[in-house]
Amino acid sequence: MKFVDLNFENKQAVKDSRKSFKEIEKSGKYLLGEFLDRFELDFAKDQNVNHATCVKNATDALYMTFKLLECEKRTIVVPGFGAYPTVISAIQAGAKNIISAPIDESLTLDLSNVDIPRDSIIVPVHLYGNRARSKSIVDVAKATNSIIVEDCAQSTGLEKMPESYAAIHSFYPTKPLGCRGDGGAILTNDKHFADNCKKSRFYGLSDGLIKAWGFNSRMDEWQSSLLIEKLKYYRQMNEKRRENAKKYLKFGSSVSYSPDCVFHQYVDLFFDRSAVIGKLNSMRIPTMIHYPKMLSDMPHLAERVKFTTCKRVSDHVLSLPVGPHLIAGDITKITEIAHLASNRRINFEEIL
Repeated sequence: MKFVDLNFENKQAVKDSRKSFKEIEKSGKYLLGEFLDRFELDFAKDQNVNHATCVKNATDALYMTFKLLECEKRTIVVPGFGAYPTVISAIQAGAKNIISAPIDESLTLDLSNVDIPRDSIIVPVHLYGNRARSKSIVDVAKATNSIIVEDCAQSTGLEKMPESYAAIHSFYPTKPLGCRGDGGAILTNDKHFADNCKKSRFYGLSDGLIKAWGFNSRMDEWQSSLLIEKLKYYRQMNEKRRENAKKYLKFGSSVSYSPDCVFHQYVDLFFDRSAVIGKLNSMRIPTMIHYPKMLSDMPHLAERVKFTTCKRVSDHVLSLPVGPHLIAGDITKITEIAHLASNRRINFEEIL
């Protein structure tokens, strides 16, 4: 059993984009061409937003967004557990005040006991494709006049929160809408902001003049053409992940998953994770740990981030196979895993 099978997920898109690949090769236009323009329009439509700006990767997309929102004048609020680029991009953009907030049993941002300064940038991360609990986040944002920037790097397929200013997506190969290299996107309904994003990804140039801040971050035509094709069926892949996840969920879970979760990963919490990994390895079942460290474990962040108390879920999380490539025999093993998991899980409340 494979943990992930990118050949399976990309096979149709590669086949359908061969003509486009030949057109790109013939034209010699590898960057900022018609395929990028077309994908940005198609992706914005797919996500039900007005504007999409694609860049080299999702970290650049976060960095650009924080920079354009003048993060050095604001406080940025991120969850204390999860992928590290969210906070790294804020530091790169010049943020002086960063709060690492707790998470709840959905393993997403919990602001219930955090003092959020006015005019902050709140960054809910829809970790593992699981939607952050939006209502409480929106309520805090309204009360503090703060901006919401969604980190959707693992949740492409979920609708953008109507109240968020921007939503950041990743096209890293293993993501729900992954390409065969790298790429990222900024989604927004604000035309002025979208225009600034498009200028900023290309040195800040406008009519041949550098009129504003910018740098160099461009998703190429090859990735764009592949994503145009994959956009047609990636939601079917998401649905297959949901179906596979149900095999686990019928045995219960220590994680609270939203009904629309796209299950970029299926994660549960285990009291003795090493024992579970050993047992699964003996059954030739692959596992991964996303993520083995808390933000508070990172020495580089010690003087750059204000940490609040956050449960050490990093000591207990374990990702189990859930991809759309799984076949009938794999599903049988999945139910065996789920039965094992039901006997070894640790409740969120028990974690220190």
